[in-house]
Amino acid sequence: MPIPTGVKVGVLMACVLVTGYFTYKNMAGPVNENEEILNNRIEYFRCGKNHEFNMPAKDSRRIASDNGGVVVCPECNGSSSEVFPCSNCKKMVDFVGHGMIPDKCPYCKQKM
Repeated sequence: MPIPTGVKVGVLMACVLVTGYFTYKNMAGPVNENEEILNNRIEYFRCGKNHEFNMPAKDSRRIASDNGGVVVCPECNGSSSEVFPCSNCKKMVDFVGHGMIPDKCPYCKQKM
């Protein structure tokens, strides 16, 4: 017995819809994940006058893009550099080189 045309069209439409759904989810997923990461990640900064501040990565990217790639201090409008909190003493430590962390904290001398 032959399969009715209506059933063939229904199965074809279901396949197209499922394919479209999974294509959309796979293509839109990473953008949403990256945005979520930028919203949840906190970055730490110190300006030339030793003001320390932090903000979500999304905000620091926006501020840097508005200021020629520099995150400015909200207190004095001076340029700042990124730092990170020591996992032991929580004091802000400068990166060494290009985003590398030192072997030991310069304050508490503990291994990083």
